[in-house]
Amino acid sequence: MRADKGLTRRHKKEFLENYLEGRYICVAAKKTGINDGTVWLWRRDDAEFRKAFDEARILVEQRIVAKLEAEADRRGVVGTVKPIFQGGQQVGAVREYSDTLLIFRLKGLAPDRYKDRQEQEHKGKIIFEVKDDRNEIGATSGY
Repeated sequence: MRADKGLTRRHKKEFLENYLEGRYICVAAKKTGINDGTVWLWRRDDAEFRKAFDEARILVEQRIVAKLEAEADRRGVVGTVKPIFQGGQQVGAVREYSDTLLIFRLKGLAPDRYKDRQEQEHKGKIIFEVKDDRNEIGATSGY
């Protein structure tokens, strides 16, 4: 039994290392030689593993977000080259940029300047009248 605990401890450490390399949970688990369901059992049952896993998950998600932001910036500023075909042959290429990605990046980076603005103003009084129609509803519906 003691050897099993050592093996499990080694598997947990190896899984976390694989996960921190930027792999998906299922891929990191497979590389470790375990089922991804095992990871969730460990997380549920082992407070020390749960803490290490949650910290690793934050780091992995931050790295993923940074990669995606860099890609959004590249597509918005540098663009992507799209081939142009005619008669089955490539006859040229055009660089396309993503205005939408730039808009989202600006809104995210400088929301005070680029957020959507909708202002509604109401002047005057608002009067609500609450009417209790429960007796009338019961009488007309047959209840």
